[in-house]
Amino acid sequence: MKMISRIFIFTVMTIFLVTGSLAQTTNVLVPNVPTTGEIAQGDVAQIFTFSAGAGSTASLSISSETGFALTMILSDASGTVLGQTQKPAGAETGAQSLIEGVALPSAGTYYVTVLITPGIVTALAGEFEVILTLSGGDSGTIPPVETTPAVDLTPVVEATPDLQLPPTVVETPVVPTAFTLNQVALPSGINVTLTWNTQDDLNLQVRAPNGGTLFWDSRSTNDSGVFGADVNGLCEVLTTPPAIETATWRGGSLSAGRYEVLVYYRQACSDTPAPVDFTL
Repeated sequence: MKMISRIFIFTVMTIFLVTGSLAQTTNVLVPNVPTTGEIAQGDVAQIFTFSAGAGSTASLSISSETGFALTMILSDASGTVLGQTQKPAGAETGAQSLIEGVALPSAGTYYVTVLITPGIVTALAGEFEVILTLSGGDSGTIPPVETTPAVDLTPVVEATPDLQLPPTVVETPVVPTAFTLNQVALPSGINVTLTWNTQDDLNLQVRAPNGGTLFWDSRSTNDSGVFGADVNGLCEVLTTPPAIETATWRGGSLSAGRYEVLVYYRQACSDTPAPVDFTL
């Protein structure tokens, strides 16, 4: 019987919280009309939406006061990133950063997310201005856009009393838009690697919030998850250290929520069993 050596938990959440106050009464971008937004102290981001017809090309500009470093991301309703730009903190007041000439793949609703650029010194609050330009496309196919209400995206996590039970279900609020709030765009995907320096049989298992799981007997999921080799499995074929097992989801729209990473010490493959140090 397998013995659980360690369990780790990490959370992947969307940062697209609808926050801040707007100079207009809506967060819908109108082509060629400047829209003012504000990120207040403690806020993370602000989202705007717009509709476009088939064959449209979109350009966006963002400007803000000096000292306020911002990132602007253009994405479609599935969360796929179509373009992004950063407005540096040191730019003079009114200086613009641009997303230019993005061909929109289809008619529908698109999302513009403005957030404070992480990892650099910047003001933590301030106002900014976004201008949308649309060209081409069939205006007759543009669907209406509904204002995105403020929502709390904090997952409601139930305790898992038995680690052998199925993964915990993460509940997310239902929002009346085409954007799937329990998905997050991760261009680099997720990669979990277990490494150890003996010829013993350790096992890696990763449980995703959507119910999918990756381990030696579940090699793939329906959302691009892939499990690598079962190293030293049942001590039948021993690998020269270091031993490495991997669980990977390729880049794209992935489930947001709690991921559980379990490391099993399945069995010793030598005559002198000993504790095994590992790196995750």
